[in-house]
Amino acid sequence: MAQVETSHQGWFHRILASIKGVAAGILLFLLAFPLLYWNEGRAARASMAIGEGRGQVVTGAPDRVDAENEGKLVHLVGLASSTDPLQDSEFNLNIQSALRLKRSAEMYQWKEQKKQEKRKKLGGGEETVITYTYEKVWAAELIDSSRFHESGYQNPYSMSYRSTELAAREVHVGVFMLPGDLVRQIDNWERYALPTEGDTVANGIDRHLADGGYYLGRFPKNPQIGDHRIGFEVCMPTSVTVVAAQIGNSFHPYRTSKGVDIYKLMVGEHSQTAVFDVLEQENTVLTWVLRVCGFLLMVFGLSLIFRPLVVVADVVPVVGDLLGMGVGVFSLLIATPLTLLTVAVGWMVHRPLIGCVFLALTAGAIFLVIKLKSSRAQRKHS
Repeated sequence: MAQVETSHQGWFHRILASIKGVAAGILLFLLAFPLLYWNEGRAARASMAIGEGRGQVVTGAPDRVDAENEGKLVHLVGLASSTDPLQDSEFNLNIQSALRLKRSAEMYQWKEQKKQEKRKKLGGGEETVITYTYEKVWAAELIDSSRFHESGYQNPYSMSYRSTELAAREVHVGVFMLPGDLVRQIDNWERYALPTEGDTVANGIDRHLADGGYYLGRFPKNPQIGDHRIGFEVCMPTSVTVVAAQIGNSFHPYRTSKGVDIYKLMVGEHSQTAVFDVLEQENTVLTWVLRVCGFLLMVFGLSLIFRPLVVVADVVPVVGDLLGMGVGVFSLLIATPLTLLTVAVGWMVHRPLIGCVFLALTAGAIFLVIKLKSSRAQRKHS
């Protein structure tokens, strides 16, 4: 059954709260600039490092250690394999030749859903209605029921089993040994077929085979709070492509002249060009993610800075809503050229030609903002 809680906040208290948020808004707005500038420098250095790697990489053979490749950036393709078994002692699993083993553990628990709705009142006040609902879910992490709004929904204090990952101690590609951080890049996961044994009792807990994994509880078709379900995945021997510095019969990160490391493993057989194309794509994705984060920091910061004006206008809720929309549009219009300008400055330092392109885009954005404002002014006068 849903539980509803209602609270009220007066206009004066809302104004004070919004004024306190101005400091946070200024901080977020200012943080956006170093984040954007640093990101562009990082992206430029990574791009140049990848280009440098394309020109310096050499081809290695998995069946012999070539002394001429010592310390060089090597592209090597071969079969990743291991002779060591991987063991999960808690479930008596012993898997031969596996490169990696992943145990996924979930427990059946109560979960609190919190839905909050704010309603503006005439005079500037605000009513907040919070609705609490509870449902039973499978969760990989322990849900702390002591923090629930209602006390009638109790979860266990701990999980009997946790998710974990294991990797073989020695994984070879021909005569080369893969370091652990390259082994962890192997991701050809497949479900591990558990032995088809009957239902058992382990450590006083009923254990059943269900849906390809173990179910720990009395009734798999009727789960109870505290029941667990466990699944296993493995990475078996597979062809891999490595691009890294050859050091002896192993690999290390290759440090480029730009201070950026190249250290990549991909499952499957891939050409040099394909590997470096993937590195470029990863750099592009990260660059745009951080750009968007910087842009949103700027927009959110500006919105907090001008929030007191919106709260003051909330004396008449409709007026406050309209002003709030205006502040949102204004924040977007200001953040867009500032973001482009910061990006342009970052690229001007490292790659002036690309920086000029961003400066042109910035000028275009500023021109559109000015034109939009002038057209609005003309409409008002007419």
